[in-house]
Amino acid sequence: IENALNDAIDKVLARIAEYWKNDMQNGVQYRIIVSLAQGFAPDDVENIQMAFLDAWDKLTKNQSYKENIVTAQTLDYLVWCDPGQFQQSTRLYQKIKLFIDAAFPAGKTSQININRKMLLLKVDKL
Repeated sequence: IENALNDAIDKVLARIAEYWKNDMQNGVQYRIIVSLAQGFAPDDVENIQMAFLDAWDKLTKNQSYKENIVTAQTLDYLVWCDPGQFQQSTRLYQKIKLFIDAAFPAGKTSQININRKMLLLKVDKL
């Protein structure tokens, strides 16, 4: 039983290590959750959603991103960025803010919370 357990643990650890090795080839992973303020017209919500997609195409490494959830009030993404370009999550926020505010001038992007790997943002109506 002990040999079987050791063998199983070794295989699981090897799979985990391989997963992280492959993930790092995509770049540094960030989770970005965006809250949209109430009161945006449906067309404005879609324009904001499309602006974020355009931002990921420009800001991510090899256009590597995953859409977790998109609603009228919440956007949730995993993005992989070039570690040479974005060594700090605040630098990524800075670029996102510039990009979204320019693409959607009827709103203002701001931070709720930023830590090493997760950015909580909001878009308010001007």
